[in-house]
Amino acid sequence: MRAIKGRNPELISQADIDKIKGWRTSHRDNPGGGRSTHLMASSDNLVFPTLFQEDDGSWTEYEKDEWREALERAKREGTVHKAANPQAANLIAEGAWKGLHTEGGLMDVLSEWGRNR
Repeated sequence: MRAIKGRNPELISQADIDKIKGWRTSHRDNPGGGRSTHLMASSDNLVFPTLFQEDDGSWTEYEKDEWREALERAKREGTVHKAANPQAANLIAEGAWKGLHTEGGLMDVLSEWGRNR
């Protein structure tokens, strides 16, 4: 596992980010504008999508109270990521990984968390 230089590889690595990005090759156009590829949730140290593309190209989104169903589907589809701990899983699920390469992005947040625990 190749960690990002200067960051805590025990929390999240570039390989982890690449794995999550690889789960989707398409996007959903949102009604209010913008696009979604990964709407995520977490449970304990597991991170999984709640947005799934169907064979016909349509999208199914599981609501917050349907997280167990989303987790089961993600397990069937192989789109579950085991994070270092529940805190890291929650940050990833909230999308902080999308800002990975920016100042104050996920790696900065997780590195700071790791230093202060």
